[in-house]
Amino acid sequence: MRVEIHSGSQIYGGDDLADWVREREDLIFHIKSDPSPVAAHVNSIATWARSLNYRNHAIADILSRADPFLIGAAAYSGCVVVTQGVPSNSRRKLKIPNVCSFLNVQCENTFEMMRQLGARFT
Repeated sequence: MRVEIHSGSQIYGGDDLADWVREREDLIFHIKSDPSPVAAHVNSIATWARSLNYRNHAIADILSRADPFLIGAAAYSGCVVVTQGVPSNSRRKLKIPNVCSFLNVQCENTFEMMRQLGARFT
């Protein structure tokens, strides 16, 4: 996303949100990460999902997205994952909160994050 924001294109930036992120990029984009441990976390997600009998298409779906890499990086660096997803017992789709729970990654929704950060809207 960093490259897209810096491109300044109308599709990926050139608006108030992109400007806000650009002004704070030193705070946002410096999450320590190492490819090997993150990849190990991603592999463990697939193994864990298979052991719980998630459907093959559910495993393939989540592995085709950035979510497992984001969660793996959070597990490695001790960061919190913010999502509007909610846990589910369904084996048809892997939900971010379920994966976070497996890797012992703190997961919260946007409103919890804003409350913790003391965000005020007037």
